[in-house]
Amino acid sequence: MFVTPGQAIAEPFAPKVSAPTGASGIAAQVLAAAKVPDRARVPMPPYPVAKVIQTLENHTIETGGKQTQCRSYIKLLTVDTPEKVEGFCKKELAGYIFKTEFGGMMRLFWTARDELKPLDMAAMCTTTNVLIGQASDKEFLPEAKTVIEITCTLK
Repeated sequence: MFVTPGQAIAEPFAPKVSAPTGASGIAAQVLAAAKVPDRARVPMPPYPVAKVIQTLENHTIETGGKQTQCRSYIKLLTVDTPEKVEGFCKKELAGYIFKTEFGGMMRLFWTARDELKPLDMAAMCTTTNVLIGQASDKEFLPEAKTVIEITCTLK
């Protein structure tokens, strides 16, 4: 590739999970639709060995009969443990508020100064946050241990 002076080469935020040839179903459709943003657009560093399985930009959700415009969403899986990902986030997201929920099954980092409750979907989709939990949707990455869900405004 030829790059002219001043031209930047876009680098993906993280690699995308590879679906097996001929994969079908909703999980395959979600993965195929995922458009990995450029690394420079995401206001936090990627977890080094995580892979993207889902992204959403310019989307809305309905909660309590009301439409809410959401920030961008990036869902990743990693083979590392939630504890290891938490340690990385504590270092890289030092200015974020941190707490655990549901007996430590969910780890949550966020920027707003108000309390953030993970079951309040409208707040979760409009506040910059990183949620870490046990991986459950492992169809295309069976060895995954942890899911990382990032909600943020892309630059």
